[in-house]
Amino acid sequence: MKHFFRSTLFLLLLAFPLLAACSDDHADDVPQPGSVKGRRTVILYMAAENSLGIDGYLRSDSTEVMKGRIWLANEDRLLMFIDDEKGSRLYRVTKQNNTPTLVHRWSRKLNAADSETLREVCQMTKEQFPAEEYGLICWSHATGWIPPTPASTQNVPLKSFGLDRGDEAVGNSEMLIEDFAEAIEASGMKFEYVFFDCCLMQTVEAAFALRHVTERVIASPMSIASCGADYVSQIENGLFSREPADIAKTYVADAYDPAKSYAYGSWGIAMSCLRTDGLEKLAHTIRELLPQSQLVNKTSPDMNGVLFYQYYGYKQKYRPHAFDMAATLRRLLPEEAAQEAVDVLDECLEYYGSGDAIFVGNASFSGFYVTMPEDRDRFRAVSMFVPQTIYEENANVCPYGNLNLAFQQTEWYRAAGFDRTGW
Repeated sequence: MKHFFRSTLFLLLLAFPLLAACSDDHADDVPQPGSVKGRRTVILYMAAENSLGIDGYLRSDSTEVMKGRIWLANEDRLLMFIDDEKGSRLYRVTKQNNTPTLVHRWSRKLNAADSETLREVCQMTKEQFPAEEYGLICWSHATGWIPPTPASTQNVPLKSFGLDRGDEAVGNSEMLIEDFAEAIEASGMKFEYVFFDCCLMQTVEAAFALRHVTERVIASPMSIASCGADYVSQIENGLFSREPADIAKTYVADAYDPAKSYAYGSWGIAMSCLRTDGLEKLAHTIRELLPQSQLVNKTSPDMNGVLFYQYYGYKQKYRPHAFDMAATLRRLLPEEAAQEAVDVLDECLEYYGSGDAIFVGNASFSGFYVTMPEDRDRFRAVSMFVPQTIYEENANVCPYGNLNLAFQQTEWYRAAGFDRTGW
């Protein structure tokens, strides 16, 4: 989920015609398959057949991309896959051309939340725009790790990434994080980073599912403002930086920049860059420590006062609490064991950051501000699910059913040893 936080003045900027050529069918100067390798090819995967497309954020972010193209180096390639009510097409953005160049237009309307579409776009990119390394930006709505449950047949946005409300999608289609990972693997690609410019995706459960297909997951554990990333700043300072953590650093800086308050308001952001190569060690460490935790014997721990990025309740469609992982480990484990687990988590983190406060809310602006700890050691901008009896008690009203059972379907549940606690 991205959420709205724009002023009327900013919406007037959407009238600027920089994106007009995105309907242009010319494909001049597009490299043929097998052409010279670039340094980094980045795919901006925009699943926009939803409120973000309808409300103008596809146009505004695409406009930012075209403004930011002046920072592209010749050895770097930027592609935009756009799926909206106008159809599905792939463009290349270059420094030299002030309009995007059409690479491919699909004759049929694709479901951007179908993992087969992601696989096809990745494979086409690898064949036509080979590079030493690749980056993937996922632009859409998202809801984190939540897998299907017996109640998931209801007509509600279910889980993970890429809401597509088109006629070609069944109901409110979204892509399971496991299917997301399988699609990338099937394409033969492995990304230097996957950057989720959408809500709630920096969960340890989602990152663990992606550990074989990307070196890093860059995302926020909270619901973000609808404006998302500033792509002028990101092209200049983040997306093609030799240090991908600069994507997260740039995002945090932009979100708290007074000059950009017209876009971000006071929503704030918490964001991190998480390396995936240490996640199996992290899972093993937690597995060894959980028998010392408050979860043993299926105990429901007291989580009052623990930093969270999403609250649990009917206005949030009973999506689970998104508790900060470091704060959670310190609550669940004895001090020495908690420090051991946090130290291993830190080995995975290239960056984490936030400003003074973040807004924990939903699309109807029901919510409140959470003051972020002044002591950076008290948070890590990665969320973690904690089994609790409240999820069983509310299973009949939660669109996802019993979230504790849903959690059991994740790889992280098994790898991190939650089954040893009775949950």
